[in-house]
Amino acid sequence: MEPALPEWMRAARRLAPETLAALFAASRRVVIETRIAALPALATSWRNKANGDLVDTDTQWHTHHAGRSGVVGRWSQQLDPPQAAHIAARLPGYMERFGYRA
Repeated sequence: MEPALPEWMRAARRLAPETLAALFAASRRVVIETRIAALPALATSWRNKANGDLVDTDTQWHTHHAGRSGVVGRWSQQLDPPQAAHIAARLPGYMERFGYRA
């Protein structure tokens, strides 16, 4: 049995097709990478003192998001094995639904 979708996902299914198309277009890699590249000049960006990333307060995109490979499950290679196992054990339905491998 498939787990129930959260409300925000169910709400997305009620959006008008043109709204969904606009959201999809705005979330393409090239659009996001272009926005991130412009962060130094944006009035809405600030520097995170903890890690040095620039963050756009309008979108929450930050320089840490740039240059990603797009590989699903990359997070598990950046954590140590017990951390990755803990996440996989706590979120099995989410991981399956979105194509993550433990």
